[in-house]
Amino acid sequence: MAESLPVPPAPPRYQERHDVIQYYGTHGMAATLSKKDHIAGMVSTTGTAKQRSWRRLGAGTTLSQETEEMLVRWVHDMRKDGVPVTHAMLQLMALEAAVDEGYSEVVVGLHK
Repeated sequence: MAESLPVPPAPPRYQERHDVIQYYGTHGMAATLSKKDHIAGMVSTTGTAKQRSWRRLGAGTTLSQETEEMLVRWVHDMRKDGVPVTHAMLQLMALEAAVDEGYSEVVVGLHK
């Protein structure tokens, strides 16, 4: 049986090409090339190749690691029971968890 060859990726869409040109025009060659290693690293694994953005683990997080893990377990348990979890449901659980952690309801309420 013949070994199948990998399918080459589709060429970039014109919007993607335009975005690259716009970025280069605004930021210059140095800034454009400074992202080359990061992009090459992201493309090298199937888990991150299709992502549109990236942030360090924990960046922008206000909840504790334990609370985030509790929310993940809650989502998994709900899905295991056949209950679809909506954005609004997760947001409500996260807001309640933030209040339980001692964040002011006023501060938490600003994120609604």
